[in-house]
Amino acid sequence: MWLRRSTRFIWGGNDGAMISGMKIPDQSSPTRLACRAGIGSGMMIGSILTVFLPTPQLLDHRVLKNLVRFIVYLIPFGFGLTISLRAEKQLRQGIKNDLWPAEELEPLRRWLAHPALMAALFIAPAVWLGYVISSDNLRGSSLLWCLMIPMQLVLRLKTIVMPLRANEGVMFPDGRDFKPIQSEHWGESR
Repeated sequence: MWLRRSTRFIWGGNDGAMISGMKIPDQSSPTRLACRAGIGSGMMIGSILTVFLPTPQLLDHRVLKNLVRFIVYLIPFGFGLTISLRAEKQLRQGIKNDLWPAEELEPLRRWLAHPALMAALFIAPAVWLGYVISSDNLRGSSLLWCLMIPMQLVLRLKTIVMPLRANEGVMFPDGRDFKPIQSEHWGESR
């Protein structure tokens, strides 16, 4: 009973969600879809962190040990990627089809534009660079991906959710603009 209520909260709707069929109702809120994308991102990070786990000593054969490690890594990564991409696609389609009013999108926009979140996105690559420089072994690629996945998720969500600006003329640094060339004398000979 508790599991059914918790999946209803995460996936939305009265009928919950089916993990195998990924039945997700169409009327989810934008914040809920962003949370789903975050859950998928967390699953991908969790699968990458399995690289740091010790391999069970029961497996003596090197090929079998690597196969188990690959399966343990691939299954959660694939589920997480699927959940994240589907939620982002639903969010993009919902905004494109004007499914939600601007008032419903505003809390998500404010959260994505929060200065602390932006600072964390710029600090993450600096943390990775510091780790790589200070460590003796250069096995920082797993940490890089653990930091880059949420960073990419937030940037993708920002591009999906932020309102499009009207096409203002692109300006040169000196103030000239790139307005289209127009002439009243097209095709006339001089």
